[in-house]
Amino acid sequence: MNGSASASRPNPKGSTAEIVSYEAFQHLLKDTASIGAAYLRGKPHDSAIDIGCRDALALNLLYHDFGFKRLVGLDLDTETSIIQVLQANNDGKLDHARDFFDVYDTRLKTENADVYPAKLNRTEFYKRHSFYFGSIDGRVETITGQFGLVILSNVLHYKSTEEDCKRLLKEVARLLLPDGDTFIRVKEYFDDGTCRRDFPFERYVHLIQDVLGNQLSLNCIPSKNGNANEGRALIATTISL
Repeated sequence: MNGSASASRPNPKGSTAEIVSYEAFQHLLKDTASIGAAYLRGKPHDSAIDIGCRDALALNLLYHDFGFKRLVGLDLDTETSIIQVLQANNDGKLDHARDFFDVYDTRLKTENADVYPAKLNRTEFYKRHSFYFGSIDGRVETITGQFGLVILSNVLHYKSTEEDCKRLLKEVARLLLPDGDTFIRVKEYFDDGTCRRDFPFERYVHLIQDVLGNQLSLNCIPSKNGNANEGRALIATTISL
């Protein structure tokens, strides 16, 4: 992304009833024939920030599949705790991992060696990726510049109040280039299976549209979760899925 100013996008506020799978964004990034992938490839993005990045898989794919050059990830958990969760669920493949480069390196060697032969070395990896751990709200406010793609996935439902949600959504708006794209996903349930009874799920649609609707043309799409126990999910995005 060259970062030059451009006119605000038109805003035909509208939503669709299209049902997409839990893996919608993963498929968007991986499937070179998908409408979503073609949409992203047709835009001059080269920077992305993932707020709630977890193991940085989306950022890794954005580098290899779309040529993004500036990649920033934030997560509430520490790098160590994220890696420990990955180690517990990967049959020993990641027992040696000490940082996100080790996770990336192992993932490409074992799962995608043929697809991504030109993987980054450690120095190149940390030249392209910047990570901030242990906080989201405090960290995101310190990020400077704007991005062609802002991802906010599975974060909003952990916010205690409507004002906390709005504050984070305003940071999404601040960080997004005028012609950039966003991908927001909200789950109905927490990871332990409990639900925000004090915060009706449909309220997120109004919150997102209230903060971002005048700036962006958003599709608000009900999504099926891969795990039925996780209930519903909402995807709000400018990307054509």
